[in-house]
Amino acid sequence: MVEVANALLVASRRERISEETYRQAVSSLFELALTIQPLEQYWELALKMAVGLPDDAAYLALAASRNVKLVTGDRRLFNAAGAHLPRIVWIEEWQRE
Repeated sequence: MVEVANALLVASRRERISEETYRQAVSSLFELALTIQPLEQYWELALKMAVGLPDDAAYLALAASRNVKLVTGDRRLFNAAGAHLPRIVWIEEWQRE
């Protein structure tokens, strides 16, 4: 959760998302019922997805294997991940869903 909050803060500071979007997204994190997922289950898929996205491959693999949306404020990830994860959502679009 700390990493997600930090990524949102960076996105806000770089003006990729508004401060209001940042505050709402971080606030929403506290409402989530989070569980820890062992990376071992998703490692092979993460390796396949790592081309061009090595830092984010584990997140992509987890979202793809669970068939869930991945919400991001990272433009590079958003643009590159579409081939691997059709359910990736830009943070400001997520608010509208």
